[in-house]
Amino acid sequence: DIDPTCFDIVAGRLVLLHNKEALSSWKRSPGRLIARADVNWPGLMARSGSSPVPKVLINKTEENLALQGYDAVAYFKQNEAVVGHPQYTAVHEDVIYRFASEENRNLFADAPTTYAPAFGGYCAYGASLYALKEANPFCFDVIGGRLCVFSSEAALVQWKQDDSGAYKRAEQNWPGLVLVHGRIPVTKVVVNKNDDGVALNGYDPVAFFRKNRPIEGKADCRVLHEGAIYYFASPVYRRLFLECPSKYLPAFGGYCAYAASQGALKPVQSSLFDIIKGQLLFFGSFKAFAAWQHNTPLTSAAAEAQWPGLVERYGHTLETPLLVNKNDEGVALKGYDAVAFFTQTKAVPGSPAFAAVHNDAIYHFASARTRDVFAKAPSKYVPAFGGYCAYALASNALKDVKPEVFAVADARLMLFSSKKAFKEWVQEGKGNLSKADKNWPYLQVRDGKFPDAKVLVNKPSDLPVALQGYDPVSYFTRNKAIEGSKRFGAVHEDAVYLFSTPDNRDMFAKAPHKYVPAFGGFCGLAVTHNKLKDVKPDCFDVVKDRLVLLSGKEALSMWLKDRQGLLAEADANWPRLVVTNGAPLDTPSVLVNKDAEDLALEGFDPVVYFRKFYFGRISLPQEGLAEITGVHNDSIYRMASPEHQQLFMLCPSRYVPAFGGYCAVKVAQGVLEVADPTIYDIVEGRVVVFSTFADFTQWQRDPELYAKAKASWPSLVLCYGTHPSNVTPLINADESGVALHGYDPVAYFTQHKAVVGGDEGSRYHDATYWFATAEHQEQFQKAPKKFSPAFGGYCAYGVSRGVLKDITPTLFDVRGGRLVLLQNKEALDAYKR
Repeated sequence: DIDPTCFDIVAGRLVLLHNKEALSSWKRSPGRLIARADVNWPGLMARSGSSPVPKVLINKTEENLALQGYDAVAYFKQNEAVVGHPQYTAVHEDVIYRFASEENRNLFADAPTTYAPAFGGYCAYGASLYALKEANPFCFDVIGGRLCVFSSEAALVQWKQDDSGAYKRAEQNWPGLVLVHGRIPVTKVVVNKNDDGVALNGYDPVAFFRKNRPIEGKADCRVLHEGAIYYFASPVYRRLFLECPSKYLPAFGGYCAYAASQGALKPVQSSLFDIIKGQLLFFGSFKAFAAWQHNTPLTSAAAEAQWPGLVERYGHTLETPLLVNKNDEGVALKGYDAVAFFTQTKAVPGSPAFAAVHNDAIYHFASARTRDVFAKAPSKYVPAFGGYCAYALASNALKDVKPEVFAVADARLMLFSSKKAFKEWVQEGKGNLSKADKNWPYLQVRDGKFPDAKVLVNKPSDLPVALQGYDPVSYFTRNKAIEGSKRFGAVHEDAVYLFSTPDNRDMFAKAPHKYVPAFGGFCGLAVTHNKLKDVKPDCFDVVKDRLVLLSGKEALSMWLKDRQGLLAEADANWPRLVVTNGAPLDTPSVLVNKDAEDLALEGFDPVVYFRKFYFGRISLPQEGLAEITGVHNDSIYRMASPEHQQLFMLCPSRYVPAFGGYCAVKVAQGVLEVADPTIYDIVEGRVVVFSTFADFTQWQRDPELYAKAKASWPSLVLCYGTHPSNVTPLINADESGVALHGYDPVAYFTQHKAVVGGDEGSRYHDATYWFATAEHQEQFQKAPKKFSPAFGGYCAYGVSRGVLKDITPTLFDVRGGRLVLLQNKEALDAYKR
């Protein structure tokens, strides 16, 4: 046991000792002893009978790939970095490993811990310094049968100079790094299902394999699997599915396979399917199916590569969706006290003054006492079946209730829609309860929803900076309001916090909940009255280690008269304000330096930086070709060869530049500035680019700039970033995918007339455009947005009336730099008027 007065704080962690003698011994070498304690702690937990969920710490890409997609086994067999292929994959500790051959994959599957990189694939030398650093797959060493990767050649040299000592330190440090930075593995799924939670549009998944055609399933022959309901045509097919679901589940969650290869989720037509290598694939259109068939190996590999990122971005955990009967204000049980049903055996109206939140619903109580009883064990008192009528549930239906009609059976609160429903429930016996229990999970999937974690932070709508730019840490360390600097920013719950010093920013990053203001930075006094009010940053109080801001000096004076009591009142009101006024966490994730045509890196090939070397070390940048492209995060990257295109599509996050392709030096200063792609460096396996040679020189002289840029980047993304688009373009094209009826889009601009295209063609947004000359094709490839017709090539007059109509290519207008097409002369005249 410990003496609470004998303590030390090491690397931001509170360490307690059992007496002063132990504290004295500890103080002589805290760094060495904490590393030793980290090594011993997991074993002590295991022996004591404690069973915490183990954490994992793996260095992975956006595509959930370990080792940036390189083959872990090849390092041992060939002593070199070999790119893996999506065809040969294995999952270990929630991360995907790729391999160059089936033999290597099988070797890994038999002994994953033998081949998986040490220290989670982070830089081994960094781990020896108790730090996490990205690793470059080309910088590696195999020591004692373990693969170690490094951030740079310099780190590898330093490691080898202190071979055994550095390895030993990394081994000692690693458990502590996992404890602090690791995460509990969470499985996510993405399934294409309708509003009722039914996958495959209700078609039987087994029938596609057994009958090679879509057959509609029956609603009374169903299975709930990974949050989706599957219908089956017969009990036999249902049994086959239950024996091995993975055999019959569609690939890519039942979404369009070709769209997945392009990094998007798109709906499908159930009649457009194919079974390839035992996988059921669906497609959204004949064009998508034809595009997939055109180069199946590449599109299949690209879809496999893109899918983990899509799951991470759009997937949900395997938790059951919430389904709670509540009113428009989010209040459950029609405002009645949930505890009173059990303690007083009657329906007692609650009061908004005594409220608690559970599972995204607000519960009212008759007194603070019953509210506190509920808060200690909410699952004990919430009504069964989400507060819907139990008798209706037995018939697979949802029905509203009258709280006065209820029963408590087997410690469960059952509510009913009427006295008649309650009477029939009793008369029909316990069979109804088993039916309701059986139907409830399906109804949860059909009508429930996954609640978004809501946040409520006081910040302007145009720029998400909290606390009006003041430093939250200074309130605690200096007991006064100090303005922060945009050079030192950190992101927490969709808000940017600015700091006056980098030390304050680092303190915040280690424990943000310790420093963020209470009540989202709104006035604490106003929250006690269930209201939200702006604050003055210099009017504040720190009570119970919490920062409370007030709207002015008068509010501060009133607050200080009863700060403890008012804090308790505000705490009781705050959850309800969050539910009613908060918004889901919705952090922008994309910020890329690109032109008006979505072209990134000014058209330079991102793969060349890694693949071609000049004078043995520095790559010579090379412009890509307009006809060889890859898409990542809504940005177009050009490649110099099909080989580079394939490498990019297999793992785009490895090749795209760090910091969105903006100048890294300016990012370190909290500023965005366009960079010159020919001035660059490679750091920790990432390309960083600069605006000028002066910036590059500054970068070389200050090794801390990379860490500063990494710290500043999340704030810049939140302030100026966007969400990756998942919208399907709407293009007027024929069954062959040809847009504009085959007319040349560039000719409308250059010759001011409609000209039939020739043999030169280019694809853009899943449609083919034909050109009269190679010159026109080249112009289009450089700026497709500029020459593409407005409104997807549909009749502009029809769009103005809210309908889609085909066009006559010779009836057009070019106005404001946009090509507008019309259906007939009447539409053209109406448009011109």
